[in-house]
Amino acid sequence: MPDRRSFHTRRCGVFAEPKNKREALIKAENDGEYARFHESPAQDDALIAEARPDPACPKCGRSGEAIRWGKAKSGLPRYLCKRCGRTFTPASGGLIDRRKLPLRTMVKFMVNILTGTSVSEASKAAKISMTTALYWMGKIFAALASWQDSIVLSGGVYVDEKYFTVAHSEIELRPDGKRYRGLSRNQWCVAVALGPEKKAIAMVEGKGKSSSAKVLGAFRSHIKPGSTLIHDLDFSHYELIARLKLADKGEKAIYKFNCQSGLEPINRYCSNMEDFVRLHRGMNKHRLQDWMNLFAFKFGCPGNALQKAEKLLELLLKSKEIVRYRD
Repeated sequence: MPDRRSFHTRRCGVFAEPKNKREALIKAENDGEYARFHESPAQDDALIAEARPDPACPKCGRSGEAIRWGKAKSGLPRYLCKRCGRTFTPASGGLIDRRKLPLRTMVKFMVNILTGTSVSEASKAAKISMTTALYWMGKIFAALASWQDSIVLSGGVYVDEKYFTVAHSEIELRPDGKRYRGLSRNQWCVAVALGPEKKAIAMVEGKGKSSSAKVLGAFRSHIKPGSTLIHDLDFSHYELIARLKLADKGEKAIYKFNCQSGLEPINRYCSNMEDFVRLHRGMNKHRLQDWMNLFAFKFGCPGNALQKAEKLLELLLKSKEIVRYRD
C-alpha cells in the first residue's frame, strides 16, 4: 500500500512514482484523463462564436453597434464597440468569460450534478478542485435564475409545501431556552406545484408556516386560471383558489397511516426534493432558491442527463450575467 502522501487530491489517488506495471497502467490512464479535461480552452472558440454570433458590448450593453477588430490571443474574434470604444470577444461579459478550463470539463461536472452526485464527488469526477466546483455552481445558479419564470401549469395542478430546517447556527430558542416546536421560524418553507408532463414549480416562501399571501405570491403567475387544484385542504390554498377561480379538488392527507392515492404524485416529488437537499446538505440555506431552481431544472427538463447538460450548457453560453470568483 503506497504512502498517503503519494496521492494527489483531485487525481483519484494517482501513484506519485509507480513501483510496478499495474501502478504504471493506472497512473497512465488517470494522467491521460486529467490532461484531457485540462487541455487548452482554445478548442471551444468555434462553439462560443456560434452560440453568440452578435455579442453585446459588456460595458454599455449595446448589440449591433460593433465591428470586427481582429482576433484575440485566445483565437476568438475581437469586436470594437463604436459607441464606447470597448474591445471584446464573444466570451466577454458572460458566464464563460475568463475561463481557464475547456467546456468539456464543465460538461463532465454538470452531468455528474444532474445524475444525483454531490458537488464534492462531481469535482472529483471532473478532476477539478472544490473551490472551482463551488465557483461553477455559482455560474450554474446564475444560468438557471430565470428557469422557472416562464413555467405556467394548467389542467390538474398539485400543490403542497415542504419544510427544511435552518442551519444549526441560526436556530432560534424560546425564552425558556427550548426550541420552537412545529412549523416555526426555524424552518424554511418551499411551496411546490406539480403539473402534467413533469412540469413543476418550487418557490421559497421564507421562514415559518405558509400563509395565503405567501401561496398567492408564489403561484399567482404560474398557474393558469380555471385549472383544477389538487391539494391537502390547507387553509392557505383557498385564497389562491378564489383569485384564480380554480376548481377545488382537495383530499385529506393522512400521513400517520396511509396517504391518499390522489396526492401520491406531489408526495413523491416532495420526497425527491428531500433526498436532493439531503444530498447537498452542506448548502447555504440562504441560497435555497438557487438550489430549488436546479432541482426544478433537473426534474422538469426533458431528456437524459446528457441532454439536460446540453441545455444547461446552452444557457451558460447565451447568458449575459457575470459571476466572478469572489462573488
